[in-house]
Amino acid sequence: LIRYASLDEIKGAPHPGVWRRPRVLVYTAIMLLSLVGIVYGLSSVGAIELKVLHSRQPLF
Repeated sequence: LIRYASLDEIKGAPHPGVWRRPRVLVYTAIMLLSLVGIVYGLSSVGAIELKVLHSRQPLF
């Protein structure tokens, strides 16, 4: 059988937890920064004034 394992795993060395991997930390930081940016962008938008005009003869 084929075993997909590293030499450290075969020797029995403990592998780092999921939250200690650099890629997971970088992706988490990117997601948090994106979320903060979206929240800031949505909270700083001013009011929008709209004017709706009624169409007298709509096309059917």
